[in-house]
Amino acid sequence: MPTKDKPGEVLAAPLPSRDRPYAEDRDVVIWVTCVAAAGIGLWIARDSTPLYDAANPARSIGGLLGAFFGSFVFSFLIGFIVAKIALRLIGRRPWVGRTGFALGACLVMAIVAIGEHRIRGFTSRSSSTGKETTPQRIVSNAETKTLLTNEGRAYLALVTRRNEQYAADTANIIGDGLIRPARLDTAEKLTALRAKLARLRQLTDDFETSGRTASEALLQHVEAMPIAEAEKQSFATSYWQSRRTSLANENEMLSLSRQLFDAFDKLADFMAARLGAFRVEDNTLVFKSAEDLAGYNQIVTRLTDIAKREQESAAHAKKMMQQSADEMDRM
Repeated sequence: MPTKDKPGEVLAAPLPSRDRPYAEDRDVVIWVTCVAAAGIGLWIARDSTPLYDAANPARSIGGLLGAFFGSFVFSFLIGFIVAKIALRLIGRRPWVGRTGFALGACLVMAIVAIGEHRIRGFTSRSSSTGKETTPQRIVSNAETKTLLTNEGRAYLALVTRRNEQYAADTANIIGDGLIRPARLDTAEKLTALRAKLARLRQLTDDFETSGRTASEALLQHVEAMPIAEAEKQSFATSYWQSRRTSLANENEMLSLSRQLFDAFDKLADFMAARLGAFRVEDNTLVFKSAEDLAGYNQIVTRLTDIAKREQESAAHAKKMMQQSADEMDRM
Protein backbone atom coordinates (compact mmCIF):
# COMPACT_ATOMS: atom_id res chain seq x y z
CA MET A 1 0.00 0.00 0.00
CA PRO A 2 1.21 3.66 -0.44
CA THR A 3 3.44 5.05 2.33
CA LYS A 4 4.18 8.58 3.53
CA ASP A 5 7.73 9.81 3.96
CA LYS A 6 7.14 13.49 4.68
CA PRO A 7 3.96 15.46 5.26
CA GLY A 8 2.23 15.92 1.92
CA GLU A 9 4.34 13.24 0.15
CA VAL A 10 2.95 9.87 -0.84
CA LEU A 11 5.33 7.18 -2.07
CA ALA A 12 4.28 4.28 -4.27
CA ALA A 13 4.31 0.87 -2.69
CA PRO A 14 7.48 -1.04 -3.56
CA LEU A 15 7.14 -3.64 -6.31
CA PRO A 16 6.97 -7.16 -4.90
CA SER A 17 10.26 -8.93 -5.15
CA ARG A 18 10.34 -11.93 -7.37
CA ASP A 19 11.60 -15.11 -5.80
CA ARG A 20 14.48 -16.59 -7.66
CA PRO A 21 16.07 -19.93 -6.97
CA TYR A 22 19.44 -18.24 -6.88
CA ALA A 23 20.76 -14.83 -5.89
CA GLU A 24 22.02 -13.75 -9.29
CA ASP A 25 21.83 -14.94 -12.85
CA ARG A 26 25.55 -15.34 -12.70
CA ASP A 27 25.49 -17.35 -9.49
CA VAL A 28 28.45 -19.72 -9.69
CA VAL A 29 26.58 -22.39 -7.71
CA ILE A 30 24.27 -23.00 -10.67
CA TRP A 31 27.01 -23.53 -13.18
CA VAL A 32 29.24 -25.56 -10.91
CA THR A 33 26.33 -27.81 -9.94
CA CYS A 34 25.13 -28.32 -13.50
CA VAL A 35 28.61 -28.94 -14.93
CA ALA A 36 29.30 -31.40 -12.10
CA ALA A 37 26.00 -33.14 -12.83
CA ALA A 38 26.87 -33.33 -16.53
CA GLY A 39 30.26 -34.78 -15.67
CA ILE A 40 28.62 -37.41 -13.48
CA GLY A 41 26.23 -38.25 -16.31
CA LEU A 42 29.19 -38.68 -18.64
CA TRP A 43 30.93 -40.93 -16.14
CA ILE A 44 27.83 -43.07 -15.72
CA ALA A 45 27.59 -43.54 -19.50
CA ARG A 46 31.25 -44.45 -19.91
CA ASP A 47 30.68 -48.21 -20.26
CA SER A 48 27.63 -48.16 -22.50
CA THR A 49 29.17 -45.39 -24.64
CA PRO A 50 33.00 -45.63 -24.77
CA LEU A 51 35.04 -42.50 -25.43
CA TYR A 52 35.83 -43.76 -28.90
CA ASP A 53 34.64 -46.76 -30.87
CA ALA A 54 36.53 -47.28 -34.11
CA ALA A 55 33.65 -49.33 -35.47
CA ASN A 56 31.15 -46.50 -34.97
CA PRO A 57 32.77 -43.20 -33.98
CA ALA A 58 29.69 -41.09 -34.76
CA ARG A 59 27.59 -43.13 -32.36
CA SER A 60 30.18 -42.80 -29.59
CA ILE A 61 30.57 -39.03 -29.94
CA GLY A 62 26.83 -38.50 -30.27
CA GLY A 63 26.18 -40.58 -27.17
CA LEU A 64 28.74 -38.67 -25.11
CA LEU A 65 27.43 -35.26 -26.17
CA GLY A 66 23.88 -36.37 -25.47
CA ALA A 67 24.83 -37.63 -22.00
CA PHE A 68 26.66 -34.38 -21.16
CA PHE A 69 24.14 -31.80 -22.37
CA GLY A 70 21.15 -33.91 -21.38
CA SER A 71 22.44 -34.15 -17.81
CA PHE A 72 23.21 -30.42 -17.76
CA VAL A 73 19.78 -29.30 -18.97
CA PHE A 74 17.82 -31.80 -16.93
CA SER A 75 19.74 -30.97 -13.75
CA PHE A 76 19.14 -27.24 -14.30
CA LEU A 77 15.40 -27.68 -14.80
CA ILE A 78 14.83 -29.97 -11.82
CA GLY A 79 17.16 -27.91 -9.65
CA PHE A 80 15.27 -24.75 -10.62
CA ILE A 81 11.93 -26.35 -9.73
CA VAL A 82 13.11 -27.67 -6.35
CA ALA A 83 14.69 -24.31 -5.51
CA LYS A 84 11.45 -22.51 -6.39
CA ILE A 85 9.46 -24.82 -4.13
CA ALA A 86 11.95 -24.37 -1.29
CA LEU A 87 11.71 -20.58 -1.55
CA ARG A 88 7.94 -20.74 -1.35
CA LEU A 89 7.88 -23.07 1.63
CA ILE A 90 10.82 -21.82 3.70
CA GLY A 91 11.09 -18.21 2.67
CA ARG A 92 13.45 -16.08 0.73
CA ARG A 93 16.87 -16.56 2.28
CA PRO A 94 20.25 -16.56 0.53
CA TRP A 95 20.97 -20.20 1.23
CA VAL A 96 17.56 -21.63 0.44
CA GLY A 97 17.67 -21.24 -3.34
CA ARG A 98 21.20 -22.56 -3.65
CA THR A 99 20.56 -25.54 -1.39
CA GLY A 100 17.31 -26.38 -3.15
CA PHE A 101 18.98 -26.12 -6.52
CA ALA A 102 21.84 -28.43 -5.47
CA LEU A 103 19.42 -30.94 -3.93
CA GLY A 104 17.34 -30.99 -7.11
CA ALA A 105 20.41 -31.65 -9.24
CA CYS A 106 21.55 -34.40 -6.85
CA LEU A 107 18.10 -35.96 -7.04
CA VAL A 108 18.35 -36.10 -10.83
CA MET A 109 21.78 -37.74 -10.71
CA ALA A 110 20.58 -40.27 -8.14
CA ILE A 111 17.69 -41.26 -10.38
CA VAL A 112 19.97 -41.49 -13.44
CA ALA A 113 22.57 -43.54 -11.57
CA ILE A 114 20.00 -45.99 -10.21
CA GLY A 115 18.38 -46.33 -13.62
CA GLU A 116 21.69 -46.90 -15.35
CA HIS A 117 22.66 -49.50 -12.76
CA ARG A 118 19.43 -51.40 -13.32
CA ILE A 119 19.87 -51.23 -17.09
CA ARG A 120 23.38 -52.64 -16.81
CA GLY A 121 22.04 -55.44 -14.68
CA PHE A 122 19.78 -56.68 -17.45
CA THR A 123 20.56 -57.58 -21.04
CA SER A 124 17.55 -57.80 -23.33
CA ARG A 125 17.43 -60.74 -25.66
CA SER A 126 16.15 -60.28 -29.17
CA SER A 127 12.43 -59.60 -29.16
CA SER A 128 12.03 -61.87 -32.18
CA THR A 129 12.94 -64.89 -30.03
CA GLY A 130 10.18 -64.11 -27.57
CA LYS A 131 12.48 -64.81 -24.61
CA GLU A 132 12.43 -62.80 -21.43
CA THR A 133 15.32 -60.64 -20.30
CA THR A 134 17.99 -62.28 -18.17
CA PRO A 135 19.76 -60.42 -15.36
CA GLN A 136 23.42 -59.90 -16.17
CA ARG A 137 26.13 -57.65 -14.86
CA ILE A 138 28.19 -55.60 -17.31
CA VAL A 139 31.72 -56.78 -16.62
CA SER A 140 34.85 -54.66 -16.40
CA ASN A 141 37.28 -54.06 -19.26
CA ALA A 142 39.70 -56.67 -17.91
CA GLU A 143 36.92 -59.26 -17.62
CA THR A 144 35.72 -58.35 -21.11
CA LYS A 145 39.17 -59.06 -22.55
CA THR A 146 39.31 -62.40 -20.73
CA LEU A 147 35.85 -63.43 -21.95
CA LEU A 148 36.57 -62.52 -25.57
CA THR A 149 40.00 -64.17 -25.51
CA ASN A 150 38.59 -67.40 -24.10
CA GLU A 151 35.76 -67.38 -26.64
CA GLY A 152 38.25 -66.81 -29.46
CA ARG A 153 40.44 -69.69 -28.29
CA ALA A 154 37.44 -72.00 -28.00
CA TYR A 155 36.43 -71.06 -31.56
CA LEU A 156 39.92 -71.76 -32.90
CA ALA A 157 39.97 -75.12 -31.12
CA LEU A 158 36.58 -75.95 -32.65
CA VAL A 159 37.74 -75.00 -36.14
CA THR A 160 40.94 -77.00 -35.72
CA ARG A 161 38.98 -80.11 -34.71
CA ARG A 162 36.62 -79.52 -37.63
CA ASN A 163 39.51 -79.35 -40.11
CA GLU A 164 41.20 -82.43 -38.65
CA GLN A 165 37.94 -84.38 -38.75
CA TYR A 166 37.37 -83.38 -42.38
CA ALA A 167 40.85 -84.55 -43.33
CA ALA A 168 40.39 -87.84 -41.45
CA ASP A 169 36.97 -88.52 -43.00
CA THR A 170 38.31 -87.73 -46.47
CA ALA A 171 41.24 -90.10 -46.02
CA ASN A 172 38.89 -92.80 -44.72
CA ILE A 173 36.71 -92.59 -47.84
CA ILE A 174 39.64 -92.51 -50.26
CA GLY A 175 41.33 -95.44 -48.58
CA ASP A 176 44.43 -96.58 -50.46
CA GLY A 177 43.60 -94.50 -53.52
CA LEU A 178 40.98 -93.79 -56.17
CA ILE A 179 42.91 -94.27 -59.40
CA ARG A 180 44.80 -97.47 -58.74
CA PRO A 181 44.65 -99.42 -62.01
CA ALA A 182 43.20 -102.48 -60.26
CA ARG A 183 40.23 -100.32 -59.19
CA LEU A 184 39.31 -99.22 -62.73
CA ASP A 185 39.00 -102.38 -64.80
CA THR A 186 35.39 -103.48 -64.15
CA ALA A 187 31.97 -101.82 -64.14
CA GLU A 188 31.45 -102.77 -60.48
CA LYS A 189 34.70 -101.11 -59.45
CA LEU A 190 33.81 -97.95 -61.38
CA THR A 191 30.39 -97.88 -59.67
CA ALA A 192 32.18 -98.11 -56.31
CA LEU A 193 34.40 -95.18 -57.39
CA ARG A 194 31.36 -93.05 -58.18
CA ALA A 195 29.83 -93.93 -54.81
CA LYS A 196 32.99 -92.72 -53.07
CA LEU A 197 32.89 -89.50 -55.07
CA ALA A 198 29.27 -88.93 -53.98
CA ARG A 199 30.29 -89.40 -50.33
CA LEU A 200 33.21 -87.00 -50.77
CA ARG A 201 30.93 -84.35 -52.29
CA GLN A 202 28.50 -84.67 -49.38
CA LEU A 203 31.37 -84.48 -46.90
CA THR A 204 32.63 -81.30 -48.57
CA ASP A 205 29.17 -79.71 -48.51
CA ASP A 206 28.78 -80.56 -44.81
CA PHE A 207 32.22 -79.12 -44.07
CA GLU A 208 31.29 -75.85 -45.77
CA THR A 209 28.00 -75.66 -43.84
CA SER A 210 29.72 -76.36 -40.53
CA GLY A 211 31.99 -73.35 -41.13
CA ARG A 212 29.00 -71.02 -41.39
CA THR A 213 27.41 -72.62 -38.33
CA ALA A 214 30.59 -72.14 -36.28
CA SER A 215 30.80 -68.46 -37.26
CA GLU A 216 27.17 -67.83 -36.35
CA ALA A 217 27.57 -69.64 -33.01
CA LEU A 218 30.65 -67.58 -32.13
CA LEU A 219 28.91 -64.26 -32.75
CA GLN A 220 25.80 -65.42 -30.88
CA HIS A 221 27.93 -66.34 -27.86
CA VAL A 222 29.61 -62.93 -27.93
CA GLU A 223 26.25 -61.19 -28.29
CA ALA A 224 25.00 -62.97 -25.17
CA MET A 225 28.03 -61.90 -23.10
CA PRO A 226 27.55 -59.30 -20.33
CA ILE A 227 29.86 -56.81 -22.03
CA ALA A 228 29.35 -53.36 -23.53
CA GLU A 229 27.66 -53.18 -26.93
CA ALA A 230 30.64 -51.32 -28.38
CA GLU A 231 32.91 -54.22 -27.41
CA LYS A 232 30.59 -56.67 -29.15
CA GLN A 233 30.57 -54.56 -32.31
CA SER A 234 34.34 -54.17 -32.23
CA PHE A 235 34.80 -57.93 -31.87
CA ALA A 236 32.40 -58.67 -34.73
CA THR A 237 34.17 -56.16 -36.99
CA SER A 238 37.60 -57.61 -36.21
CA TYR A 239 36.31 -61.15 -36.65
CA TRP A 240 34.85 -60.54 -40.10
CA GLN A 241 37.98 -58.73 -41.25
CA SER A 242 39.97 -61.85 -40.40
CA ARG A 243 37.25 -64.27 -41.50
CA ARG A 244 37.07 -62.78 -45.00
CA THR A 245 40.68 -63.79 -45.64
CA SER A 246 40.35 -67.30 -44.22
CA LEU A 247 36.99 -67.79 -45.93
CA ALA A 248 38.47 -66.88 -49.32
CA ASN A 249 41.21 -69.46 -48.81
CA GLU A 250 38.72 -72.09 -47.64
CA ASN A 251 36.46 -71.44 -50.63
CA GLU A 252 39.45 -71.86 -52.93
CA MET A 253 40.31 -75.19 -51.30
CA LEU A 254 36.73 -76.46 -51.52
CA SER A 255 36.46 -75.31 -55.13
CA LEU A 256 39.59 -77.30 -55.98
CA SER A 257 38.15 -80.33 -54.18
CA ARG A 258 35.00 -80.16 -56.27
CA GLN A 259 37.06 -79.76 -59.45
CA LEU A 260 38.97 -82.86 -58.41
CA PHE A 261 35.75 -84.83 -57.96
CA ASP A 262 34.58 -83.72 -61.41
CA ALA A 263 37.88 -84.87 -62.91
CA PHE A 264 37.48 -88.28 -61.23
CA ASP A 265 33.98 -88.51 -62.70
CA LYS A 266 35.43 -87.90 -66.16
CA LEU A 267 38.01 -90.61 -65.53
CA ALA A 268 35.27 -93.06 -64.49
CA ASP A 269 33.27 -92.21 -67.61
CA PHE A 270 36.41 -92.58 -69.77
CA MET A 271 37.27 -96.00 -68.32
CA ALA A 272 33.65 -97.23 -68.45
CA ALA A 273 33.52 -96.42 -72.17
CA ARG A 274 36.70 -98.46 -72.79
CA LEU A 275 36.10 -101.58 -70.74
CA GLY A 276 37.67 -104.43 -72.68
CA ALA A 277 39.99 -102.03 -74.56
CA PHE A 278 42.66 -102.20 -71.85
CA ARG A 279 44.07 -104.60 -69.30
CA VAL A 280 46.00 -104.41 -66.05
CA GLU A 281 49.52 -105.80 -65.94
CA ASP A 282 51.82 -105.37 -62.92
CA ASN A 283 49.58 -102.62 -61.54
CA THR A 284 49.79 -100.77 -64.86
CA LEU A 285 47.08 -100.03 -67.40
CA VAL A 286 47.87 -101.24 -70.88
CA PHE A 287 45.67 -99.72 -73.59
CA LYS A 288 45.19 -101.27 -76.99
CA SER A 289 45.00 -97.80 -78.56
CA ALA A 290 47.64 -95.08 -78.32
CA GLU A 291 44.82 -92.55 -78.54
CA ASP A 292 43.15 -94.03 -75.46
CA LEU A 293 46.46 -93.96 -73.61
CA ALA A 294 46.91 -90.27 -74.48
CA GLY A 295 43.36 -89.50 -73.30
CA TYR A 296 43.95 -91.35 -70.03
CA ASN A 297 47.24 -89.56 -69.41
CA GLN A 298 45.61 -86.20 -70.07
CA ILE A 299 42.93 -86.85 -67.43
CA VAL A 300 45.46 -88.13 -64.90
CA THR A 301 47.70 -85.09 -65.49
CA ARG A 302 44.78 -82.79 -64.75
CA LEU A 303 43.92 -84.81 -61.64
CA THR A 304 47.50 -84.54 -60.41
CA ASP A 305 47.62 -80.77 -61.01
CA ILE A 306 44.34 -80.11 -59.17
CA ALA A 307 45.36 -82.38 -56.27
CA LYS A 308 48.66 -80.53 -55.92
CA ARG A 309 46.95 -77.12 -55.80
CA GLU A 310 44.40 -78.43 -53.32
CA GLN A 311 47.15 -79.64 -50.99
CA GLU A 312 48.91 -76.27 -51.22
CA SER A 313 45.68 -74.46 -50.38
CA ALA A 314 45.04 -76.76 -47.41
CA ALA A 315 48.58 -76.20 -46.14
CA HIS A 316 48.12 -72.43 -46.42
CA ALA A 317 44.83 -72.63 -44.49
CA LYS A 318 46.55 -74.63 -41.75
CA LYS A 319 49.34 -72.06 -41.55
CA MET A 320 46.87 -69.20 -41.23
CA MET A 321 45.04 -71.08 -38.47
CA GLN A 322 48.28 -71.51 -36.57
CA GLN A 323 49.03 -67.79 -36.93
CA SER A 324 45.62 -66.93 -35.52
CA ALA A 325 46.24 -69.27 -32.59
CA ASP A 326 49.63 -67.68 -31.93
CA GLU A 327 48.12 -64.18 -31.98
CA MET A 328 45.42 -65.31 -29.55
CA ASP A 329 48.07 -66.68 -27.17
CA ARG A 330 49.87 -63.34 -27.18
CA MET A 331 46.74 -61.44 -26.13
